[in-house]
Amino acid sequence: MPDPLGDISFTWYYIFIFLIGYFIGSIPFGVIITRLSGYGDITKIGSGNIGATNVLRTGNRKIAFLTLILDICKGLIPTIIILKILNQDLAIVISTGLVIGHILPILLFKKIKENILINIYIILISFLSINIILFGRGFISLFGVIIILINLFYAWGGKAVATGFGVLLALNPLIAIFCILIWLVVIFATRYSSLSAIVAFSCAPVIAYILSEQFVEEFYTTDRQLIEFFLFLAIIIWIRHTKNIKNLLYSKEPKIGKN
Repeated sequence: MPDPLGDISFTWYYIFIFLIGYFIGSIPFGVIITRLSGYGDITKIGSGNIGATNVLRTGNRKIAFLTLILDICKGLIPTIIILKILNQDLAIVISTGLVIGHILPILLFKKIKENILINIYIILISFLSINIILFGRGFISLFGVIIILINLFYAWGGKAVATGFGVLLALNPLIAIFCILIWLVVIFATRYSSLSAIVAFSCAPVIAYILSEQFVEEFYTTDRQLIEFFLFLAIIIWIRHTKNIKNLLYSKEPKIGKN
């Protein structure tokens, strides 16, 4: 398999597929569902996040669950389609677009308008970085990855947990099952949604490495491309939960089911 940090040859359809993923990822289901359900603007409720955990703070479990399912499907379905009809390289490209779109959603117009110049700059720099990742090799591509990760500190969208899980499920169902089991153990033990997500996604590249060909033969294999992408995904989850990590350290993080 080619190395996702440098060995993918640049062609126009890589950018095209990334953009498809980005616009699908930008659909803010949490915002749409809460508005249609009469709860107003979810960005003004609880943490202000557009994900299912914050939607749950409306007190309506049904719309929180619907948000969760739609955000998972947002990552799952496009990735599966590309994986089946094209290849893993392009599946990872669209997966990246889906996750970045959820975190930096161009369709969340209200949030973009609040700091329009800065937010448009972040989107443009992110697209430039994707070009660097696809076109470059080795450290040049790694530089593009670093720029993307820095931009995520200034994101206005979701935290990509559900969408990221959908991507994970599409790319490697076995690892996704392990991660959801880890998530369940942590959530039942601590009641912290953020901690559960951080631990589960942090385990994904580790599990992928353990299941790689050099460790497990004739059972289940992954490859370097998936290991690196899952590591990239785990770092994204850590960055998007920096505030939650601080709250956890100071015992200020709200537990799931509490306002």
